[in-house]
Amino acid sequence: QKKIIKKSDFIFLISLMIIDETDNTDYFLYKFNISKKDQKRIKIIDHFYREKINSKTFTENNLNKFFYYYGKEVTLDIISHRIIKSKKVDNSLKELINYYENCKTPIMPVNADLLMKKYEIPEGKQLGEKLKIIEDEWVKNNFKISDQQVDNIINYWSYLTSLISKFLVPAGVLISTRSFLLFPINPFPIGDIK
Repeated sequence: QKKIIKKSDFIFLISLMIIDETDNTDYFLYKFNISKKDQKRIKIIDHFYREKINSKTFTENNLNKFFYYYGKEVTLDIISHRIIKSKKVDNSLKELINYYENCKTPIMPVNADLLMKKYEIPEGKQLGEKLKIIEDEWVKNNFKISDQQVDNIINYWSYLTSLISKFLVPAGVLISTRSFLLFPINPFPIGDIK
């Protein structure tokens, strides 16, 4: 614990003092003028600890998401925060620190050019949505995705798009495939209207 504190920067030390289960973090960020980058860093750590902590929270698979989306510094902050605040020594947390100190941010193997060439998807919103779904699946699977999984995602999206076009959408309302997935409605076929 002392080693971590000695090599920590000022923002991490502040986060140790203000992050708890109250609104101290929000008040501190409102009251004191710190850079947007440092505010974001503190907010991410605070958000992480506001979620329910369980046995799967401090696993490599779960922390990989933070590492990919928020970077090495925030991931190390989250683990270090846990080590300092906990009453007993957890060697698995020390192993995670060592792992993420030496880890490099992975690069997703699927890109827009591949999707445009292999699946003939035109450039635009639909391409971006499919890439985002593939990226989320890749991160969820510990930075691994097979060609079959990519095929399944693309084919599923194509099927959904064709289904949506068969159903009635009120005039003037645009529904993206992604919003249809997140907020499904019960559309009815045009033929059923009398």
